[in-house]
Amino acid sequence: MGIEREMKFDLEAALEPDLEGLGAAVGARRSVELVADYWDTRSGHLRAWGITVRHRRSDDGTEDGWTVKIPVPQTRASSPPGRRNGTERTRVEIDVAGGPDVPPSRVLAIVSGLACSEPFERVAHLVTDRCSTLLVEESSGGGQVGSGGKSCHRDAPEDHPGGVRVDRDHVTAFTADGVAEFDQLEAEWAGSDELWDRVTDWAHRSGLRPTAATNKLEQALGPGRIRAPKVPHLGPRSRLHKVVRAALAAPVADLLAHDPLLRAEVSMLEPIAHRPDREPPTPRWRPDVTVLAGALDATDRLRSTVRSFLTVLDADVVGPMLTEIDLWAQVLADLHDLDALRRRLAPLGHTDRFVTRLDDQLDFQGRQVSAILHQPWFRGLLGNLVALASGPELAADVDGRSRSAEPLTELNATLWSELTDAVTRVDDAGPGATASDDATRALDDPVRRAATTARLSAPVLGPSADEAADRLDALHRRLVDRHEALMLQRWIEHFVAVSGPELDAATAFRAGELHMAARLDPARTADWRRSWRRARRRRPERW
Repeated sequence: MGIEREMKFDLEAALEPDLEGLGAAVGARRSVELVADYWDTRSGHLRAWGITVRHRRSDDGTEDGWTVKIPVPQTRASSPPGRRNGTERTRVEIDVAGGPDVPPSRVLAIVSGLACSEPFERVAHLVTDRCSTLLVEESSGGGQVGSGGKSCHRDAPEDHPGGVRVDRDHVTAFTADGVAEFDQLEAEWAGSDELWDRVTDWAHRSGLRPTAATNKLEQALGPGRIRAPKVPHLGPRSRLHKVVRAALAAPVADLLAHDPLLRAEVSMLEPIAHRPDREPPTPRWRPDVTVLAGALDATDRLRSTVRSFLTVLDADVVGPMLTEIDLWAQVLADLHDLDALRRRLAPLGHTDRFVTRLDDQLDFQGRQVSAILHQPWFRGLLGNLVALASGPELAADVDGRSRSAEPLTELNATLWSELTDAVTRVDDAGPGATASDDATRALDDPVRRAATTARLSAPVLGPSADEAADRLDALHRRLVDRHEALMLQRWIEHFVAVSGPELDAATAFRAGELHMAARLDPARTADWRRSWRRARRRRPERW
């Protein structure tokens, strides 16, 4: 998998961009014909999320295979996935070998969660006449630059650090609605932010108009009938129904944006049921920590939101969903915890035997995740969540047309009261005891719920709610760090107990050293109550 950063601009057919004056060496132009078949559901499920699946071949033989392009999720759901600003797009590219007639199984596995059981089919045939020019920083020896091309070509941008490839495309699109033609200018980043910024400024000075469509398929077909949930803008006078929709749409959109990336990660593993007696693969599988953390964060925010608004939502609708969300969150959390343990353990030295055990557990848990992703109930859950986020069903006794300020004030007060009670239970458990550690770990859910609801409430109740959410997030990070250090301590204890008499003296001694290191880890001993006291100074009655 690789990351693609590009800009797309609409062009008039007769316009020929002038690339001189950019302070870069301009390579020879290269012309190529690209023939691509794009696949989607008839309703446009992939287009709704900005994803493309295509088989493409070039007339010079440098390209012939499948590519899945997935927008990179944003850290804030207010920005469309894959958009860093109004012009630039960032996408994960996954290349898969295979013939043009049927998408390979890995391709289908990656995008299957978004299809909602609707079959994929060939929806467009695009022929692109491309003229490529490679720009390279003059300081990198660009005078010897060749002609540009795709990543399999010897003059691809990534082959020249500091390069930017500029493509002028004339596209002929054949669809069920007929034939359409359009022209585009594409610029692809390859390592030089300075040259990239100069190309961006040049494009704007030249009056080029950023392409509104997310990709060539959307340019050819337009948006599909399916729409991704949109997060509505909130203000002081927002109605309750709109607030609930915003609360659900943000984490649901984030969860669905991460789904194909997570499937891409585990698509290298077979589901557990398909490989009961086979040895784990070599090299050992490790999840992408960014993808895993993003998927877990979206799931946790969704679970916190549903629990917080449980009295407002229709219980018959959201109750079964919450049970499935809880299961998914726990499976993801278990995988994330194992990966966090490995990242903490590996740099400590002389840990090969311990890391090997963790690798076994990571492989097993990764296949647990893969198995759930392949389950019909999980694909059904994703479809139900999109429907819920697009039009939440409220409880019969809740008036969604009422102003949201009063119920939000009451909800925040309730969540902070529950959090305060949870902190009191930690104090009652006593210092140093296992019960105290468990009670501290139990703070995670009320802290997360209070922070999520405070953040949502800020447009309605004012900026103090946002500041409270920032302080609660800081408390949550402190608690997560403490939990990871405690996990390592307990994992070492379990390792020793399970190994029993098979544990040699050297490994037992090293286990004792690691156990002590975990107990003395600053994250384990840090006073999280300082963060709690700071957060309390922004409790709801002070907003």
